[in-house]
Amino acid sequence: MEDLITASEIKIANKEQNSQSNLQKIWIKALEIFRDNVDIAAFKIWFEQIEPVSLLGNKIVLRVPSQFFYEWLEQHYSQLIQLTLNRIALKEIEIFYEIKPNAKNTPNAKSNNPLKLKSQNQNNYMKPDNNNNPINKTLHKEYNFNNFVVGESNHIAVATGKAISQNPLKTRYNPFLIYGNTGLGKTHLIHSIGNEIIKNFPNMSVLYLTGEQYFINYTNAVTSNRVNEFSEIYRNVDVLIIDDIQFLSGKEKTQDNFFHTFNSLYQANKLIIFTSDKSTKELKGIDHRLISRFNSGVTVDIQPPDLNMRLEILKKKSLIDGFELPDDVIEYFAKIATDSIRELEGAYINLIARSTLKHQPISMDLAREVVKSIYQMESREISVDSIKQIVANHYQLTVEQIYSKSRKQELVIARQISMYCVKKFMNLPLKKIAEAFGSKDHTSVVYAIKKVDHYLQFDRAFRKDYESIESAICREFELETPLTQSKSK
Repeated sequence: MEDLITASEIKIANKEQNSQSNLQKIWIKALEIFRDNVDIAAFKIWFEQIEPVSLLGNKIVLRVPSQFFYEWLEQHYSQLIQLTLNRIALKEIEIFYEIKPNAKNTPNAKSNNPLKLKSQNQNNYMKPDNNNNPINKTLHKEYNFNNFVVGESNHIAVATGKAISQNPLKTRYNPFLIYGNTGLGKTHLIHSIGNEIIKNFPNMSVLYLTGEQYFINYTNAVTSNRVNEFSEIYRNVDVLIIDDIQFLSGKEKTQDNFFHTFNSLYQANKLIIFTSDKSTKELKGIDHRLISRFNSGVTVDIQPPDLNMRLEILKKKSLIDGFELPDDVIEYFAKIATDSIRELEGAYINLIARSTLKHQPISMDLAREVVKSIYQMESREISVDSIKQIVANHYQLTVEQIYSKSRKQELVIARQISMYCVKKFMNLPLKKIAEAFGSKDHTSVVYAIKKVDHYLQFDRAFRKDYESIESAICREFELETPLTQSKSK
């Protein structure tokens, strides 16, 4: 005879089923947010492998492949995961991790008890401490000037930020706007400024949020008839830091509220810091009154990092994380990932993950495997024509123009760099190179090589162009190459 199922058992089963359904819905939404906030390589390596296990009340259990995996999430993505789950669930979530059974490389995972996320209390959505200072809820403590790499592309922004943090309420640099493409370190820098201010002035209140968060919070305040309370929060801090202010573009009511918030802070000699992906001249859909306010302070741009800075970033990051990267691997990545710091860190994270999960030492072979997967490259054989095309693409020219006899400065430079790269990467005889460029006299190639060597040594802008071209060639053909010869001259 079959056992009878009681009403209470049915109720428990239904509750568990609903809980699992809610968990899946929450996690699907969370993955969408993670995908928007990290590069694709990091998303695939770190977030796609997390399995949501259970949701009971405000406690969620996530399963990860290994102890190392858990520790990496804890160190690098804990706040993103915490904030995202809080935001979706509309309440504070306690996060626990469990290691996948029989997971390799988990020497410290001695039991199946879930690991509680150490930094779960560091998030934007929890109530402030008794002293009402929201700093510990909004700033990334791991972002500071000590681990921020300074180079030619960002030294003015960093110097300004350091000056501000020494005397935030009596600075001439107010408001302070930092702009530049995504992935160049703007967020790291403004957190560093905020953390330095708190270090120097512990009693100051510093509030960080994104433009999107400001918009969402304002919209919620309007819906719940709490606009006055909302405005009071932002108008009573000592330092307001808003990341990606361009998100307010086209949102007129939010901008109007923020305009009055800006005025209130500015008139009270409070500090206001912004970041944007565009300069004030290029910002569209932002009220002219706000643009005028932004322009009343200091505006500084951040450019993509040069080769030396990319090398330093990788060295510092690997040192902090406790990994030893061979010099040739560091150089290879620094020459491949040229667009942004985020791209560089994505390649680095992918390398560390592959090395750990596959139990392989970090090597050039593994580095090439990572680059191939990120850039979805197919192996090709290098040729004179392919080098010409890469140089032409960089200067927005046609191959025919490079091949021509024109003496226009930009064409001459492109032609000389093409010859230089053919010699460097293919090591063809000078006569063969001359013929490939329509010349019977190899002295033109000798002259081109000498000119390029000279420019690399003395012309910073030229060197930056050359490094970009060299990186494109390395990326296209999965090549490694020594640092530019100019550095040893």
